[in-house]
Amino acid sequence: MKNHDENHIFCGGLIAPKKLRAGTILHLNLHGKQGDDDHVTLRIENFHLPLGRTLSPRFIDLLEIAAYVYAADQATVRQYQDTDRFGIDWRQKLHFRIPVRDVVFWQNVAVKSVLAEVLNFLGDHFFTFEFTKATKPVPFQEYLTFEKGAEKPLSSYDEIAMFSGGLDSLAGAVEALRHHHRRMVFVTHLPTTKNNRLIANLRSELRALSPGAPPLHIAIEVNKSRELGKEPTQRVRSFLFACLGATTAHAFGMEGLTFFENGVISLNLPLCGQVVGGRATRTTHPRVLAGFSRLFTLAFDHQFEVTNPYLNKTKAGVVRVFREQNATALIAKSVSCAHTWERRSDATHCGECSQCLDRRLAMLSADAFDDDPEAIYRTNIFTDPLPKKTDRILVSTYLERARMMRTISTAEEFMIHYSEVLDALPYVDGANPDRALRVLFDLYKRHAVEIDHAIRAMFVRFFDDIRDHRLPGDCLVRIVTDSSGTAPIPIIATPVQNDAAYVFKNFKGIWDIRFRGGERFYLKNRDSGCRYLHHLLANPDVSLSALELERRVNPPPPEEDEITILGTNHHESELIVAEDIHSALEAISPDGLSRMNDTRADLVLELEEARLRNDEKDAVAIDGKIQALDKYLRSVSTKAGTARLVKDRTTKTEDTIRAAINRALKTIKSEDPRLHVHFSNKDILRFGVDNIYRSTDGVEWETS
Repeated sequence: MKNHDENHIFCGGLIAPKKLRAGTILHLNLHGKQGDDDHVTLRIENFHLPLGRTLSPRFIDLLEIAAYVYAADQATVRQYQDTDRFGIDWRQKLHFRIPVRDVVFWQNVAVKSVLAEVLNFLGDHFFTFEFTKATKPVPFQEYLTFEKGAEKPLSSYDEIAMFSGGLDSLAGAVEALRHHHRRMVFVTHLPTTKNNRLIANLRSELRALSPGAPPLHIAIEVNKSRELGKEPTQRVRSFLFACLGATTAHAFGMEGLTFFENGVISLNLPLCGQVVGGRATRTTHPRVLAGFSRLFTLAFDHQFEVTNPYLNKTKAGVVRVFREQNATALIAKSVSCAHTWERRSDATHCGECSQCLDRRLAMLSADAFDDDPEAIYRTNIFTDPLPKKTDRILVSTYLERARMMRTISTAEEFMIHYSEVLDALPYVDGANPDRALRVLFDLYKRHAVEIDHAIRAMFVRFFDDIRDHRLPGDCLVRIVTDSSGTAPIPIIATPVQNDAAYVFKNFKGIWDIRFRGGERFYLKNRDSGCRYLHHLLANPDVSLSALELERRVNPPPPEEDEITILGTNHHESELIVAEDIHSALEAISPDGLSRMNDTRADLVLELEEARLRNDEKDAVAIDGKIQALDKYLRSVSTKAGTARLVKDRTTKTEDTIRAAINRALKTIKSEDPRLHVHFSNKDILRFGVDNIYRSTDGVEWETS
């Protein structure tokens, strides 16, 4: 699929109407025949038939929706050479039309809102959905296949966990089976047949860990026809993954789902360079898992939790799980590499991507380097040359950002450097933002210390090569010793933190708020409401009109009136500009509108004359005036050619301020109800027509 402003995806045999011309139209069909251009195959292995019969239509819909979303994302080619910028060529509008069985549920506004919200953040596209009643739904059993010789399911299980075959999910599986003796169901997504043998071997290993209660393994595979293209980022894969997990939980009557992934990768702050920042992305981000929990809670009609017990672990911490469980022999059988499409049977890891780099340094840090054989890596990043500039930048940036973390001394400074952490705070450690910030700060500080330990171990291990100058200049060891690559990341000056009981201040786009000595919380500078509040708190007992408050908070740029746009010529006398256009009921008087239209007609004639005499310079100038005049006419008149009605400027500004502050107060209420009560007192704070914050005894705000 080529890049377009909007992509319309018609699923399940729905046909696009002829009148729909904007954007790209993509047809996806789970029920077609192999070889069809729009064919997508959904195959679920070892989901036993008795369990399939217990599924409600709603959960079959859920799986189909997830398969359509995954296939469409794979077919929508991104400009991934520019992943750090996430520009227009990266995000696209994806509008789905999907037939479903439980149409009343899926048409619910709350359901569609949660679905779009979690996918927008996870997939970094703009998702919208329309659902219609399925006329010929396919039975769920048509999606099922069964593994020969597989164990029959137990009568009940303790936990359902996602299993990718990566280091983190394998560590979680080992710990659950060997340490906690849990009866487990493992759900796997097979994005490529290259993973089949890997997963089969790991299944055998995990069954051997718990022979008395062997885990049940369920795999989902989604294949699409070659015509749908190939997009390697797989950003929404975890949605498909989680939907199969939730469907399995529904079949077993369970109320939760577990992902195992270390916190540094889960949060995916811009510490790990290009690939983590652009491609591995938000698979298990706390906000994503919270979105899954909300969506599945609606589907189950009761509370359902999706959790990540490894959020507080680093990669080295994950490696230590294998040592603690005497299972280091399994390390070499896991695959962490991001480049699944380049995987070879003789080398399961590329050795150059950020996940490979993170894994190898974690092995050094956890003293498990010899448990991760060099033979599984196509490139030995420590001693082999990295001819690609992008790979060298990745290594340099990864190490430099770890170095910078060692220089950051406070949680507040960490937040200011990496404001993306604010996306996670409401979903970490009981949603206490101040405590959550410190938990995540501690996580990244530990990660930086471990990287430092790994570098020291690297120098010891490759000392002879360093001493004898046997290493190429573009390998990891030389990049570190020669300080080549990226320049040091500058340290942002941060304000001195104090113990003020009342704080409402902004630094580098982040609001730091505290009320009456309570827990601090932080908001991104996304709305003007906080700016209005800040100005009133900084100037207590000063009453301001709406227009004056707006002028102080958002100083207007020098206005360019229509006379300036058109220039000084003989048409200037014809241009009628109202002295107080916003105070009138109409944007322009009928007489003024008539004169403006006459002026436009004269300009059109002049343009034609300029073109007849081949005066290109004059033609361009006149055409520019016409364009400017058209823009102005659109702002003051309707399509019917009548004057557009406008609100009084003062009333409009009052409404704007009132709405903005109310939005800010709604957010503040969720963070600190006491502060919301304080601001809701009309004797203390008034806004809209008359804007004032009245000082009260003992309340002195720190706003600078």
